[in-house]
Amino acid sequence: AVYKEEQNKLKQLKRTVKRQKELIGYKEFTQFGQDFAVTSSSLLTSIQFGDIYLQVVPLDEQIRCTLGMSFDQFIDALVYCAYVSYHSNGKESQLSTSNMMKAFLLYLWKAINNEDRNAQLVKQYIHSSTNDITSSGVHDMFGSGLFSESFLHYWQKDNFREYSKNDEDVRQINGAKILHRITAQ
Repeated sequence: AVYKEEQNKLKQLKRTVKRQKELIGYKEFTQFGQDFAVTSSSLLTSIQFGDIYLQVVPLDEQIRCTLGMSFDQFIDALVYCAYVSYHSNGKESQLSTSNMMKAFLLYLWKAINNEDRNAQLVKQYIHSSTNDITSSGVHDMFGSGLFSESFLHYWQKDNFREYSKNDEDVRQINGAKILHRITAQ
């Protein structure tokens, strides 16, 4: 009976490992946070980022561990990151959830396109087989170039809005810039 129970546990473990092949583990998720400077900034702490992973990825009660994050769960985690980053700053945010998400994606885009950071990542991943060049010559390390091009296209259509500020703040900032330009001449 003990042997049969151990065989069943081994079969279950094999099924679990097979399902995890396409999943993002905790280590990969936290590396994503580091690569995109999410956890080394004022957006999220490493603890908050890790908690988001644990909120999105359910605990498997039978084997008492998390199984890994699917792509759909990764998208959910990005939404959580955006919400925590732009909502829980000690005051009630006036940003819509949509603008929180756009602000977070803009932050990721800026992190990818930071010249110092980009040079560091290119050196780090230059020998990686997943390091490709997109059609416009952007390094596409693990899809970051494709994301960069896609978001830039979207952001251009949206007139390069600053999503982390509400519309009233943006009007005041633009007005101040224009006033400064006029009076500086």
